[in-house]
Formats: sequence, structure tokens, C-alpha cells
Amino acid sequence: MNTYRMLIFAAFVFISTTSLLPWNLFMNAHEYYHYKLRNVTENISLSDEKDGETELQRSYEGYITLTGGVSCAFVQLAFFDISMLLASLASFGSIGLIACGLLGFSAKFPSENVQAVMIGQAVAEILSSLLSIICQSLAANALMNGRLFFVIALIWTILSIFFYELLIRSKETESLLVEESIRIDQSSSQRLLALDGNIIVIKERNIINFTCLDSLDNSFETDGSPLHLRSVEAHSLWDDAKQVWKKTKTEWMAGFIISFGTMTAFPAISSLVQTTAKNVIWKNYFSSLACFLLFSCGDALGRLFVNFFKLSRKALIILSFLRLLAIPVFFFCNINPRYHSVTLFHNDEIFILTMILFSISNGFLFTTTTINATRKVREELRELAGSIFGFMAVISTVFGSLIGLLLVKVM
Repeated sequence: MNTYRMLIFAAFVFISTTSLLPWNLFMNAHEYYHYKLRNVTENISLSDEKDGETELQRSYEGYITLTGGVSCAFVQLAFFDISMLLASLASFGSIGLIACGLLGFSAKFPSENVQAVMIGQAVAEILSSLLSIICQSLAANALMNGRLFFVIALIWTILSIFFYELLIRSKETESLLVEESIRIDQSSSQRLLALDGNIIVIKERNIINFTCLDSLDNSFETDGSPLHLRSVEAHSLWDDAKQVWKKTKTEWMAGFIISFGTMTAFPAISSLVQTTAKNVIWKNYFSSLACFLLFSCGDALGRLFVNFFKLSRKALIILSFLRLLAIPVFFFCNINPRYHSVTLFHNDEIFILTMILFSISNGFLFTTTTINATRKVREELRELAGSIFGFMAVISTVFGSLIGLLLVKVM
């Protein structure tokens, strides 16, 4: 990979972090939200606060996911509603617009840039988790904690806009797009080896077939059709979307299941799990370390594994369904208080091991489905495929978040 391709790769990584950073910072501002959503009608000491969590404290992460997802109860509820509105607007701008648009744009480039978008999202998760831990350790004031989070998100977003402008206006970007287009054209033209009278020789998957030109259907269209045949064909957006669906429906299904399972369990349920250890420091940092940071690092590691392991479509679907088993494991871990269920797994080790497998599989499987979905369609449909796949991920996130919130309510 030469220098300017590395710079473009780095730009995609940085810009992609903005697609998840605002949402993750809202999610990781634990101290700020626990302070603002505390029970203000009773005198509760800081040490007793975690044992007397309010309903809003227990469910705010689920609501943020769903909307991405004066000391009186009315004002506190108004603050909660305004926060959820702002979180939903931030998530709409970052996840809805930037993530879907950037994924579609990166699909026009070589495949490593699609992976760069995936890596950037993982970096956003790790960065927000580390910021949560650092702010928690350095700033004892919960209000200062929250302000630091939101200022960092604002600065990062401004920098991303700057890098995005550089990316789309760069001559190196145009050159790389031209190179990728030429490479695809050459790959397509290699299928047409010879044209002699009424005989076309087409090479596909190392098998040479001789086809009579007279019997060739004018509407013939595959990924290997000659470019001059495709260029004269007019398609509506609906026709293009149907072609994308036909080629990538397995990846869409797998991607939906993966995102649905992830957002059902994380963070609405997993963030409520408490440690059974007596160590005070481990208790204070358990959620930040064993839930958020561990998931972020495992997710990033899984996205890197894509370079070394390949999966068949069947294996992709099977593994996507298997990881749903982590949801009941998280549900029955040590979460208190419970009103309608019981705790089955009291050990921290069970939760941590499940989180490791859950996070690595999320990064690996979702990145695999994303890359496959954008590579299995023609070049001119790749941007559409990436955007549709990103939109599908948002829809599955909404459904998963809703189920996760309902599970929190029935605990």
C-alpha cells in the first residue's frame, strides 16, 4: 500500500469514528447521568447511591440506544426527555447520516477502505471507553465529567468535517477511484477472451464456455457481462435495489441478526451486571472495564481477524444465530435489584468470558458481512449496497434496543 493510499485509509478511519463517537460518549457518561438522574427526594450518600438506583438510572442506556435509540421529579424527567432528544439527534447525524453515507462512499474504493470504516467505529468505542475511565479517575465532579465528554465529541466532530473535506477534494482520492475503476474494467474484460463471428468465448471460474451469440439473451446481465452491454442499460433505483438484494440477501440477513443481538444485550443489559468482588476499586470500575472497554477491544480485535479468516455464507448465518445465546447469559448474570427474575450466574468470570466471545464475534461477523455485501455487486452498485446495508444496521439496532429495554423492564 503506497503513501497516499495509507493516508486515505487513515482518513476513513478518523472520519468513521465520528459515526459512533457521539453515541458512545452519551453511553459512557455514567457518572454524569447517574448524578443527574439520582433520587433527589431522599438524602442518599454517594456510597449508598448504587444500591438505590432509580428507574431512570437503570434504563437510561437502553433509552439512549433506542432513541439513537431544580430538584423535583418533574424537572428531572424533563432533563431526561431533553437528553434523550439530543442523543437521538446526535445519533441521527452520526449513525444515520455519517455511518450510512460513509459506508456507501467507502464501497467505491478498494475493499481495505470498507474495513477502515469498520476499524474507525471500533476506535470510537475504545476511545469513549478510555475517556470514561480517565474522566472518572481524574474528575470527581460528575458535572465536569459530562462537560468534558461533550466538548471532546464536539471537537472531534469538527476535525472530522475538516478531514472529510480534504478527502473528497483530494486529487489522490480521485486517482484512487480511477485506478479502482480501471481494475474492475480489466477484470470484467478478461471474461471476454475472444469474439469470432457468432461465437463468444467466456471464461468464468476457470471454465471456458462457448456460447452462440444469436442465442444470447439481450437482457443477459451478470457480474461478468461486458461493460458496453451494461452501460446502455437504464435501471431505476428500485431495480438497482432489487439487484443488490438478490446478490446480498444472505449478508443482509446475517447483518440484521448480528446487530439485533448486539444491541439487545449491549449496553442495556450488560451494563447493569455487578461484580461480586469485595475490592472497592474493581467495583467502581467494573462496568467501565469489564463491559464497555472489554467489548470495545474485543470488537476491534474481531474486525482485524477479517484479514486472516474467511467464512462461507452458511457458516456466517449459523454463527450469527449462535451468538444470540449470549443474551440469556447476560440476562441471568449478577444484576440487582431484580423484581421478576432470579440471578443464575454469580461469577464475574462467566460474564467476562461471555463478553469476550460476544465482542470478538460482533466485530468479526459484522465486518465480514459488510465487506462481502459491498464486494458481491457490480462497481456502480457498490455505493448503493453500502448505504442500504448501513440503513439495515440502523433498523436492526432499533429493534434490538427495543427488546433490550423491554428485558430490563421485566427483570
